[in-house]
Amino acid sequence: MAENKLQVIYRISDKGNPKPKLPNGGKWDCLFNVVQEFGAENFHVIADNCTEETVKALRATGLSLELTANGNAGTCRYIFEEVINRYAP
Repeated sequence: MAENKLQVIYRISDKGNPKPKLPNGGKWDCLFNVVQEFGAENFHVIADNCTEETVKALRATGLSLELTANGNAGTCRYIFEEVINRYAP
């Protein structure tokens, strides 16, 4: 881990409540916007309950990727625990 560098942990999922999105507000638009703004260095994607198609597309980005199947609250807790274990002094 690089010292004093922002670490981005980004959750993406194919499950959930489908609802209308704003133009350019889909999951891929949001992901690419965050990468553009913060850079791919120190960027880690948590893919929770994603389809093979989504996983394949995520792997093609070259971003650090971890697959989970914890659900929304479970993955939130998992991310908190990972942040504490990886980055807490």
